[in-house]
Amino acid sequence: AQAQLADPGVDHLWALGVVGAARDGSAVPAVTAILQRGDAEAALAARALALIGDAAALQALTAALAAPAQSTRIVVAQELGRLHAPSTLAALVARAGSEPDARVRLELVHALAPFGAAAAPALQQLAQHDSDPGVRGLAAAEAARLR
Repeated sequence: AQAQLADPGVDHLWALGVVGAARDGSAVPAVTAILQRGDAEAALAARALALIGDAAALQALTAALAAPAQSTRIVVAQELGRLHAPSTLAALVARAGSEPDARVRLELVHALAPFGAAAAPALQQLAQHDSDPGVRGLAAAEAARLR
């Protein structure tokens, strides 16, 4: 399936599902290339990287927090939240403080919540200082839940 990810004539949705389910770490570069395109297949690419879950896949996901496409940043935040791998916390916190789009920041708040007390300072910062009232409210609720 990995070789098929580079073939434009192949159903990438199927191939992404196969490499993700197989947790095929050798496919990380090809899956990352699909993720970086930011098209309709980006969500499946993010999910495949999350399923692979090795250090290279996590690095590709955290790098994609800065992707140009808002939709890619959203799905990457969702996948990182599901994983709540300790190695991704710093990238999530940093992006939450610099992300220009409120919808992505909402997903980052959801992604930070599973980290518990380690994410509390970032959630409190967002609750007090975010420019969007929805983000502030969600961050305040998540921070309060951690107390």
